[in-house]
Amino acid sequence: MAMGNDFENKFDSLLAQYKQSFDEPVVSANFSPTMWKNIEARKAMTFGFEKLAQKFVTVALGLCMVMGLFLVTAIPQTSSLTTYIDALADEHEILAYSDVTPTDAYGQQGSSEKEN
Repeated sequence: MAMGNDFENKFDSLLAQYKQSFDEPVVSANFSPTMWKNIEARKAMTFGFEKLAQKFVTVALGLCMVMGLFLVTAIPQTSSLTTYIDALADEHEILAYSDVTPTDAYGQQGSSEKEN
């Protein structure tokens, strides 16, 4: 049982040291108004930042809308958009029915033509 009392004594001394580390609260008639004054001062600082953040978000939204409008109007309005695959297929059809043979990167005709 002595061990339990020793623990309680150490705990009580720790709490006493903790209590001494803080200033005694001043109890007066101005305690509550002073506390609210400090709270309002902190709110005023964060309120200014909040307004700045709201303005930044509004400007960013406006820029996004302007860029979106620009992109929508910049796209060519054609009845059918040709894809890369469609263009390759059309070129293949043209080459298949013409006397022109495709050449490689060096300007030489394909290897199948050389073998014949």
